Amino acid sequence: MNLIMLTDYRGFFRQQLGRWESLDKNKMLEIFNKNDISVKEYNFEEVINSNIELKNKIIIYTSSQDLEYKKYIDDVLYYLSKNNILIPRYDIFKAHENKGYQEILKKEFGIKSLDNYYLGNLAGVDLLDKDKLNFPLILKKNEGAGSSNVYKVSTKNKLIQLIKKINKPSNYNIFTLKKYLKKYIFKNKYKKEYYKEDIFSGEFILQEFMAGLDDDWKILIFGNKYYFLNRKTRNNDFRASGSGKFSYIDPPKEVLEYANEIFKKLDVPFISLDVGYNGEECNLIEFQGVHFGPYTLINSPWYYEYNNGEWTKINEKSNLEQEYANSYVKYINKVIE
Repeated sequence: MNLIMLTDYRGFFRQQLGRWESLDKNKMLEIFNKNDISVKEYNFEEVINSNIELKNKIIIYTSSQDLEYKKYIDDVLYYLSKNNILIPRYDIFKAHENKGYQEILKKEFGIKSLDNYYLGNLAGVDLLDKDKLNFPLILKKNEGAGSSNVYKVSTKNKLIQLIKKINKPSNYNIFTLKKYLKKYIFKNKYKKEYYKEDIFSGEFILQEFMAGLDDDWKILIFGNKYYFLNRKTRNNDFRASGSGKFSYIDPPKEVLEYANEIFKKLDVPFISLDVGYNGEECNLIEFQGVHFGPYTLINSPWYYEYNNGEWTKINEKSNLEQEYANSYVKYINKVIE
């Protein structure tokens, strides 16, 4: 079987522990070779700017934390998705660092999650049913890793203030000055309708606040292996991501089963999940199906295996590249059955 591996401009297949680090491709190739999979490697630039023709191929690829370069990758992958099999598929890539699209996919796949709104600018808030804006709410900018640009808001005034903060345009001061000059001095140039347009544009999510949490679970799933990291919230804060208060403890059975349910619904070779559990119910906060941080796997002394409806805890460390390659092999075999 033949497989295409797409890398970035540095020839990297990201990411290792640091977002600037590539996975060890040679370790992955060893696994592919053992499974009679021949790999041809190209970078995105080669595919688009040369005479390489890719059709009816199985393609694995990398993404990027550089959001401008990710737009370039997006163009290439969308083009390739029309005549090839992307693993993971294109909509999983689109959800990378795109919290709003994650919410759309949750609804598409019937994944139980927190109530939310996905909006494109400040003016969108006025279109919502005011009776359904139950404060406190969580405000999240569409892109951003960890807990950056994530806020808990208790009033509509504070919500509007924070939306303006995260979506303030770079030319805001110049825009305001021009508006003032045209409105009060060069009055014949003032166009009222133009200045009614909302300049605080940018996607953001308003999400139900999940009360009663002092931790969450970072879960990485590769094939049939499940890795769990418990993350306590920061001092005097609601956020657990980036708190540094991490521990490898056995998850409740409800978290195990919920993670397995999500993995099956999204139909991916591997996934990173952020799950909240308040003792009664689980909710999927965010997920990534490509180019996610591997800390949870790299440092875990154990993992759970799921086979034939049974959970088994295995006390051994894992190698990231081997788990990636094995997960690809397992998924590819399912795709070509």
